[in-house]
Amino acid sequence: MSRAYGWNTDGTIVETEAAVLKRVAADVINGKALRPIVRELTDQNILTATGRTWEPITIKRALINPRIIGHKKDTTTGELVGTDIDPILDTREYERLVSILEDPSRKRFASGGRGKKETRTHLLSGLVRCGRCGSKMFPTVASRIDGRRRPQYMCMTQSGCGGITIVADLFEADVTERVLARLTDAPFRRALSNSIATVTEHDVDVELATLATRLEDLGTDYARGLITRTTLHSATAEIEQRTADVKRKKQASDVMVDIERVSGDDVIEWWEDATTRRRHDVAAALIDHITVNPLSEGRRGQSGLDTNRLDYFWRNG
Repeated sequence: MSRAYGWNTDGTIVETEAAVLKRVAADVINGKALRPIVRELTDQNILTATGRTWEPITIKRALINPRIIGHKKDTTTGELVGTDIDPILDTREYERLVSILEDPSRKRFASGGRGKKETRTHLLSGLVRCGRCGSKMFPTVASRIDGRRRPQYMCMTQSGCGGITIVADLFEADVTERVLARLTDAPFRRALSNSIATVTEHDVDVELATLATRLEDLGTDYARGLITRTTLHSATAEIEQRTADVKRKKQASDVMVDIERVSGDDVIEWWEDATTRRRHDVAAALIDHITVNPLSEGRRGQSGLDTNRLDYFWRNG
């Protein structure tokens, strides 16, 4: 009789296998990619219940199977119902795993192999600016003469000049190469670890509370006639900008802590297996924006990406 990895056929737990599932679950929740996990399991000669080597898909199936929390899916209602099977994870861990592994924007290769065509959303949403008018550029799809549709980033006429476009796949490939060059650079990774260590939840909460109090005090001072309207507006804008900067730095720290936990050698595999949302968040933590300038006359009509038209503005921390 076949059995599920982690349990005996009677539904009792195999402790050594349960420990493996708990470790793998923790790795996934902490942002580790599936391929490095597979490699570790293979290196340690840890096999599935049928004696096969693990694959990303078998890890996913094991972790999102409600059996892991002692439940099963009712075939009629689709709801989870309890069973006599001993749970290995708690419900909160399970829900987090499902959220991560079932994310619809999670990257999928056509045949599971590296270098294949993939389904993606938009890596650079909110990060691209028009070099002609300064407006944000948005992801869109252009219809070509041959009937094919090609993703691109465009300055929209509704919000900008409508005069700048750039092909998405070549552009995103260039951004990816530059981001990964930083994430695999040893000095950068040391600086990243030091930066993350300086951002604590308590310090952020204290600073945000202080800024909120100052904002309230400004309103009180203006109501009492102690400051002018001009001073009120200027100081309010400054405090709001500082508040946004603090929140952004904390958010960036939360995002980058996943990268900091992954070894430099595994960063590329982490990136390949990450959702587009996760990649976007990492890119946004590193890049303030990228300006796309007009094509030079000599480049018009030529294929390929002209990197000279791109100006990268990296965040300093």
